[in-house]
Amino acid sequence: MMDKHLLMELKRKLSLYRYCLDEWAQYQAELGSLLKYQADAEELLRHLPAQGDEVVEFRNQLHRLNLEKMRMVDGYPMYVPKLREELDADLRSVEVYMDILHRLEYEEALHLWVSLEAAGHILTELERVDGQATHQAEWARYEALRRELARRLEELPEDTEVVRIRREGWSAPLPQKAVAEEGEPYTVEEANSEE
Repeated sequence: MMDKHLLMELKRKLSLYRYCLDEWAQYQAELGSLLKYQADAEELLRHLPAQGDEVVEFRNQLHRLNLEKMRMVDGYPMYVPKLREELDADLRSVEVYMDILHRLEYEEALHLWVSLEAAGHILTELERVDGQATHQAEWARYEALRRELARRLEELPEDTEVVRIRREGWSAPLPQKAVAEEGEPYTVEEANSEE
């Protein structure tokens, strides 16, 4: 039996992915959101059966969006510098807010979590498209912020919304830099699947 909730969520993520592509075409901005919705849609598809008219249509839609992204975004001459610029802006934003906020409130925490999630997707994309460069310093900065934010999230007051989110998880696992036992890097997908 098809999970209708997953199908509705997938439809929403594909719609947001489409919106982000349209925004990119017009403004060349917001790569973090675009990459997040692409990753979310791909993850949701992995949890759905391969058959079914709706699933096949959504799979085809995602494929078309990915092709459009490859043509329009990956081919943009300043793609890697733009990724680096957005990554730095997202990480700096989280650092500044965490420095000035002694105790996070729910809305602030959610905003920081979304910014950090976008930064993780940008880092993953940078490693994919900028294979010659290493991003160890950025990964270290990201991981330190992720750990500190997770610690600060535990300080949130125990209101109903926070309890629900703690139970369900703040989001899909944030991308993490992973190192195999031999010291060799491997994919974020492999790292997250082992958690």
